[in-house]
Amino acid sequence: MKDRSHDQAMAEQFRADPAYAAELLAEVRRDGDPAELAATLRQMAEAFGRAGPWWDGLTDDERALCAAQFSRYDTADYLKTGDDIAAYLDAVAEDGDPALIAAALGDVARARNLSQLARDVEGDPSLATVVKVAHALGLRLVFKPTHGGSEPAAGG
Repeated sequence: MKDRSHDQAMAEQFRADPAYAAELLAEVRRDGDPAELAATLRQMAEAFGRAGPWWDGLTDDERALCAAQFSRYDTADYLKTGDDIAAYLDAVAEDGDPALIAAALGDVARARNLSQLARDVEGDPSLATVVKVAHALGLRLVFKPTHGGSEPAAGG
């Protein structure tokens, strides 16, 4: 397998099948997702350059997206201290989405350069895996009442 980026692979696909490139661009425009549009335009610029009929059909805003350089965002890059990590995990836990919590633990593992732990929480980990990963990160799960703790427990 060649060592190439996703953008390079897509550019190769576009060069091999320009009709597919045009169809994909039309679909991405309909969907209206700016990030997806920027990625598709970047890949098409790599495939076809910044000239020709495809380029002439772009709006000024789309041409600007082709020229824009976007940096990769990774939450792990911003988790510098224990307080950062605790605040991040608290915010994620408020949503209550298990997949989001697992992803957040993966972010924390990457922030601490624990790549195997980050891989362990990909997909749909069990609660046991989440607890083990949290423990390995020096964290513990804490449960708090959602309504201040003054309401009686259900069934009681």
